[in-house]
Amino acid sequence: MDGCCSAGVRVYSAWDADERFDLEAVRAALLEAADMKLPVVNLSLSISLPNQRDLDDAIAACVESGVVVVAAMGSGNDPDDGPIYPAANPDVIAVGATNMEDRPASGSNKGEHVWVSAPGENILTVIGDHPLDYKYLSGSSFAAAMVTAAVWLARRRKPGLTPGDVRDLLKLSAYRPDGIPGHDSEIGHGRLDMRRLGELLR
Repeated sequence: MDGCCSAGVRVYSAWDADERFDLEAVRAALLEAADMKLPVVNLSLSISLPNQRDLDDAIAACVESGVVVVAAMGSGNDPDDGPIYPAANPDVIAVGATNMEDRPASGSNKGEHVWVSAPGENILTVIGDHPLDYKYLSGSSFAAAMVTAAVWLARRRKPGLTPGDVRDLLKLSAYRPDGIPGHDSEIGHGRLDMRRLGELLR
């Protein structure tokens, strides 16, 4: 694939005509990605499903096929409700959002399963069909998109990387703003650091 982040997977809507979450459409898209052995898949979904683990089989199929699955942590969940899927799936690279001070962004979900974080506050993005329809928005979906792009670039540089290799690289290259190595439930192993990731890929 020569085009950045391009693939032949059809675009699926996660919601049907009645504004209900279309689980089967998302599962079908993931299984197609697994069949195509794509480098990476981004899931900017963080909603309560009838069964929180309803996508686990499709995610497992992706990982077994060598597909890296990245998911946004989402925002605003009540800690008493427990972790939100699909980010809480152990096969997924769960991504939280940071603000402009490299601290956890307001509202970004927390949890022991967050692996890494990326900028997710005041991101300039297109919001409509017209190229000038853009505004500043915030959320872990933007952070997950950045990590997805980083994963794609890493696997383009070294196609032999496994999903486990990619996970380790993100951990090793992450920037800890407090200077204290390790993992926490707010930003995981740290904020995405493309320069350091590039150095590790040399």
